[in-house]
Amino acid sequence: MNMHKTIKKRSLKQLVLVSVGALVLFLVGLSASLNFANTRIYIDQQLARYSMDAATFLGLALSSQKDDESNVAKERMIDSIFDSGDYASIEFRAPDGRVVVQRALSSEDSGVPRWFLSRIKLSDFVGHAKVMSGWTQLGSVHVQANPALAEKELWSLFKSQFVLFLSVLSIGLSILYLLLRKLLSPLSQLEFQAHRIASRAFDQLIDPPATRELDAVVRSMNEMSVKLKRVFDEQLDDIERLRDQSRKDALTGLFNREGFDSRLKSDLTDRSVSGVGVLVLVMVNDFGQINIDHGRQKADDFLLSVAELLRNIAVEYRGAYISRRTGAQFSIFLPGVSVDDAENLAQRVLSKLLGLTILRQALRDDWVNIGLASVNEAETVASLFSKTDLALRQSQEKGVSGWRRYVSEGSEGFSEEVRQANHWQKILQEVLASNQITFYEQSVRSLIDHSLSHKQVLSRIEVDGQLVVAATFLPMAKRFGLMVLFDQLVVELVLSALASSDSQEHYNITLSEAAIADEVFMQWLTQQLEKHRTVLTRVTFEVPEHALGFGEGVLLKLCDLGRKWGFGLCIDRFGVSSIPFSYLQRVKVTALKIDPSFIRNIHLNQENQFFLRAAVQIAHSQNIQVVAIGVETEDELAMIREIGVDAATGYIVQRPTLAQF
Repeated sequence: MNMHKTIKKRSLKQLVLVSVGALVLFLVGLSASLNFANTRIYIDQQLARYSMDAATFLGLALSSQKDDESNVAKERMIDSIFDSGDYASIEFRAPDGRVVVQRALSSEDSGVPRWFLSRIKLSDFVGHAKVMSGWTQLGSVHVQANPALAEKELWSLFKSQFVLFLSVLSIGLSILYLLLRKLLSPLSQLEFQAHRIASRAFDQLIDPPATRELDAVVRSMNEMSVKLKRVFDEQLDDIERLRDQSRKDALTGLFNREGFDSRLKSDLTDRSVSGVGVLVLVMVNDFGQINIDHGRQKADDFLLSVAELLRNIAVEYRGAYISRRTGAQFSIFLPGVSVDDAENLAQRVLSKLLGLTILRQALRDDWVNIGLASVNEAETVASLFSKTDLALRQSQEKGVSGWRRYVSEGSEGFSEEVRQANHWQKILQEVLASNQITFYEQSVRSLIDHSLSHKQVLSRIEVDGQLVVAATFLPMAKRFGLMVLFDQLVVELVLSALASSDSQEHYNITLSEAAIADEVFMQWLTQQLEKHRTVLTRVTFEVPEHALGFGEGVLLKLCDLGRKWGFGLCIDRFGVSSIPFSYLQRVKVTALKIDPSFIRNIHLNQENQFFLRAAVQIAHSQNIQVVAIGVETEDELAMIREIGVDAATGYIVQRPTLAQF
């Protein structure tokens, strides 16, 4: 049960803005209310005084007149005052209270809202004055001022004060907002920095703010970020150092025997990666004599020169890797390369090595021999090295520098190889033209509760009435430059199937390194992703780790699209390449699939256990799922579960079944 529920909270800027805004609203409102109330009281008093003054004046004026029973003079006097419109009513009453003369305004709409009139409630004050003749009272005058004028004046005052109030409030809140934005901007930067630190990205440092308190916090966060970056870099260095120590030659930096054989075994097991390829053994004969004649330092420099020469040639073959096996013996594996290309490489290597100063000056013609052998179906590391070593010995037996390709006894030779290759090319082209791919799926299950994590999409094609696995036909597709077309076909068919399916299960689709390197394919893929955006949350794309060596920029763009549209990105065969693991800080992947070479017999290999523990720790620190592939035994399953791997796949977990999109 998740104890950390996400609660939407207000920001500090919002709270301060609301609090200070409420205070400003209260103070400005209180000031306006008091001002309006005082004005209303003043106007009310003025109306009362005005009524009283008018009554007194009219009483004196009427008292000065002679008694006139017709009251004509009184009416004229009252009319002259009433017609000004300043009074609501004027009455002249006899001593007995009888109304003799009365003038009153009719009720008219003053244009002032009724709700406003009900709130101000001006008093109905009536001014009184006696009309006397000597000591005799002739009557009394009652005058009430007209409140409509005061009400209009108050309404006009209210509107102007309300506009002024809103203006002052808006300006005040705007100034407050800008001030808070400037003062609290370091907090937003701190929040962003904290998120970056949580994702193990330590490149965000904040400029010290002007306020003392925030300056102290910012400096502390910057210092913590720098220290955590140092710690994290040390972790990455440790795991890379462990990988290099166990799998690389200390002098040349190439794979050592164990590292090379382990990767070759993994490649031969997963023949979709390198089922077609050539192994090359390069031997510099009598290296001991070079040590004796030139000394250890010169001999080491010679080995470094050989290693650099082989690197420069092998870099032209994507996915190629080299090892120094022992002394001056080197091995090269060229995945997806035909024998023709390998023979050209052997000739170039031979010429370049014989051109090295030490060998050129030795005046011998038997310094270098090279053997090569192509990968056959169901090839093992031992059988492939046995064939290549036999070719190497046959080259050495001639007594001169040269190279030789392995040819099995009874083989029809190169013509048979060409015939088979042409047959495969025809089959693959027919498959692409007819879209005849059968999809299987293999479950990847959690090692915590055995729940389904996702399903891996596997491809099959029909050859001579039988389904052939990808490990058989993809190497041939790679050889004939058809890998990108197969990737397009798989992606299009799977996305279309998911779009028309009600299933909510998650599927992983593998992209080849050839597709990652193809700019046209990546443009096509972007269009397909936009077309099928509704299903992308159920999809993760897998790319081989060594593709980062030439396609990191492409993967960064793919990561951006993944965050935008919801699909994941997984690194396949993690750990076998020589790429520094620092790419995990730049390429935001969702999962790592550990190469089977680290999983096989891991319960017996402490170095692989330590490597996997470090990889799990680094991955989990960035919320990256760790998946073990190729798990075949209960001992392997128990060990990776103990190490903390999240999920696993392999025949012991579940065998592939027909896909049910």
